Amino acid sequence: GHYRSAELGMTYAVAMAHDTLTVMIRGDVMRPLIPVYRDAFEAGGGGTVWVTGDARRGVTAMHVGAARVWDIVFARRLP
Repeated sequence: GHYRSAELGMTYAVAMAHDTLTVMIRGDVMRPLIPVYRDAFEAGGGGTVWVTGDARRGVTAMHVGAARVWDIVFARRLP
């Protein structure tokens, strides 16, 4: 799906590429999302991605953290 950060003015795309979950950043940088614990992934460049949501709607947001940032929220964009 697609996830948008109003704070950064950016949209990330999450999709399967072969057998690997990936995130596309800036439309030209693809990073693998490696599971590290429930609903959380290492994002290939040292950052961490985790998702939140509820049982009724599923995943509603993706959160990104790295060395100098923590919890940048990307809201899920519905088709």
